[in-house]
Amino acid sequence: MVEDPQSYANGNLIRGEHPEWGEKGFVGCPIVMSDTPTRWGSEVPEIGQDTELVLVEAGFSWEGLEELRAEGAFG
Repeated sequence: MVEDPQSYANGNLIRGEHPEWGEKGFVGCPIVMSDTPTRWGSEVPEIGQDTELVLVEAGFSWEGLEELRAEGAFG
């Protein structure tokens, strides 16, 4: 499927530019709406990128996060 040009023509697969990896192929949106077309463009966070914010929202304090970091719990 990834080598079939029709997959890209139908929007099943799309090509997009990743800021670190260059041009890559991605799975397109399976939902097609005539008045509201979908578009690719939002980036997903890197693994661990939002760890601190998630832990704070879960009730950890910033001081608690520093203690966890000092113990090597996360980078």
